[in-house]
Amino acid sequence: MELHDRLREARKNSGKSVNQVAEDLGVSRIQIWRMEKNADFISVERLKKLADLYGRPIQSFFDDKVEVSEPEVSYQIIGMAFEAVEAVASRMAERPSPAALRSAAIAVIKTQQKRWADNPDLRFNPEEFTVFIENEFEAKREQ
Repeated sequence: MELHDRLREARKNSGKSVNQVAEDLGVSRIQIWRMEKNADFISVERLKKLADLYGRPIQSFFDDKVEVSEPEVSYQIIGMAFEAVEAVASRMAERPSPAALRSAAIAVIKTQQKRWADNPDLRFNPEEFTVFIENEFEAKREQ
């Protein structure tokens, strides 16, 4: 599968329209359309933004021959995990301790990285981690 096909597939799997992606990136919908028709001239920075927007690792846009450094993927998941943990923590009556926040974020990161190892096209969905994060907070509280 070509890069432009993977970009189009990732957008569709994320449930976003061309107009939504264009608005989120601050570009015209024609630019998004062009990327999805022929991605030969897309920048790495734009790819990183699209990966973040679609909630997936940047390597999912490439075939197995392209290597993306592990730290790059880790930085993306750290941000996504932090946002998911913070969203759960903000709804709680008593704010979890910094150790509980850190523990939950690490657990989310490890779990998502395992999921991506099994299926690189899998989208990060923070809602799927809500109960998982709450359980992590509870386990930390009991220690």
